[in-house]
Amino acid sequence: ASLCLRACVCLYVCLPNAAVMIFYLSECGGNLDASEAGYITSPGYPLEYPPHQNCHWIITAPEPSQRIVLNFNPHFEIERLDCKYDFIEIRDGTSDTADVLGRHCSNIAPAPIISSGSSIQIRFVSDYAHQGAGFSLRYEIFRTGEPHTYCKAVTHTHSNTETHTGDELNKRNTQKETHWHSSTY
Repeated sequence: ASLCLRACVCLYVCLPNAAVMIFYLSECGGNLDASEAGYITSPGYPLEYPPHQNCHWIITAPEPSQRIVLNFNPHFEIERLDCKYDFIEIRDGTSDTADVLGRHCSNIAPAPIISSGSSIQIRFVSDYAHQGAGFSLRYEIFRTGEPHTYCKAVTHTHSNTETHTGDELNKRNTQKETHWHSSTY
């Protein structure tokens, strides 16, 4: 079981007779496995993201039939000049020509985004001016719901056997012997 988080490389510089200075060099991008849920943030989040960023992530589900859902944290702030200079772009697949599911900026977090296949691509770009807090999102395998349980009753009389769903049987007021069967799909 792996957990993928944004990594930082710390550089310590010691000056004689001076305080220790710490610089954080944020790395961004990479290939992520969606076997377990994880998080992606813009560099520096929730503080201002640095200028001149071009981060690229590809998230892949373990099974070809699985889809991926992205849920954004409401604390979302990316320069909003028509999403031209600073933006987060989501593509449906790994190709550079994959359909764009959205290009987002401003201070309104996008609604959840669901891939149509087993992979999704995220790109975060910033120019030299006007940085914001950036974004944080959670990725996980999209679950369509819990398995459904279907119940049916088999009633026996002396001459025949009848099968009814639970609702049909509740409408009847019968004295027959009833055996309940349930299956999960």
